Amino acid sequence: MESSVAEHPAPPRMGLPIPNSKLAMWLFLGTEIMFFTGLIGSYIVLRFGSPGWPTDPEVTHINVFAGGVNTFVLICSSFLVVLAHDSIQRNNIRRTQLSLLGALLLGCLFLGIKSVEYKGKFDHDIIPGHIAENDAAAMLKVTNELQAAADAWTNQIMPEGEDSIFKKRTLVQQKLTEAGDNAPADLVAWREFSNAVDKIRDEVSAGRVTLHGDDSHAEESHDHSESHAAATLEASLAEHGVAGGLDFLEADSRYAPHLENVHEPHPIKYGNLFASTYFFITGTHAVHVIIGMFLFLTVLVRGPWLKQSAATYIENIGLYWHFVDLVWIFLFPLIYII
Repeated sequence: MESSVAEHPAPPRMGLPIPNSKLAMWLFLGTEIMFFTGLIGSYIVLRFGSPGWPTDPEVTHINVFAGGVNTFVLICSSFLVVLAHDSIQRNNIRRTQLSLLGALLLGCLFLGIKSVEYKGKFDHDIIPGHIAENDAAAMLKVTNELQAAADAWTNQIMPEGEDSIFKKRTLVQQKLTEAGDNAPADLVAWREFSNAVDKIRDEVSAGRVTLHGDDSHAEESHDHSESHAAATLEASLAEHGVAGGLDFLEADSRYAPHLENVHEPHPIKYGNLFASTYFFITGTHAVHVIIGMFLFLTVLVRGPWLKQSAATYIENIGLYWHFVDLVWIFLFPLIYII
């Protein structure tokens, strides 16, 4: 006899067989993939669509070795994150904490190396909006920096009093005139430097000098009066252009301390676009590294109170960190090698 009571079907299971937090992390990483795909794609279009894009490390001051070390650092940190996840699953809290601490320290090392690279860019003024992309812009830039150096020297001599730099220069000139042959050596050096800067600016404004001068003229001058040519600013400008004039000033020990913020006149084609993409992409990646390090700290601060139940949370942190590592593996060859 058949049972008159119908069996109830088992309720359907909805969703994916993974924790909600892990699903949310994968969805978040999907948006991050689209974000970095747009960045990397834009860089590729700009890079290969700009003939003459700067690639020489001597010009861009990109440290390929430092980039390679950073790649190795991130790979090692990813291994430590995997080790941390395995340890928490085995309820080995101590090894979990040590692994995450190691990953955190490697993240600090990555940012430290990156900051050294950034410092090199700033030291050479490889900054968006600061880069001269042709000879004319390079000459204008170096003359402006020389004038700024002369003005800074004037302010050192007369830090108080008149607000106008022109009035300060006039007062210093008056001091020199009154002192005559007994003028202090630093004021004499200031006058000679200011006159040299004015000479370079006048030559550039009049279009009588180029960035690197006339090589053929330089060879002829060396054949006839090399010792005299090396002793005068006019000859240095005529032979080697504005770059020669700057070298002439840097060779004088009295001027050198005041030329720290004057950069070699070296034009870089597409330099501002290169610097903008470099700082934006690597800076965005560095922000993601900092976020990952903060996530490591949220686990480390639990100390001995960390429980095995945090395994899913650590796994999610690992997924995020592996993504950050993977992005850098794409960025390294694109920016540093190709």
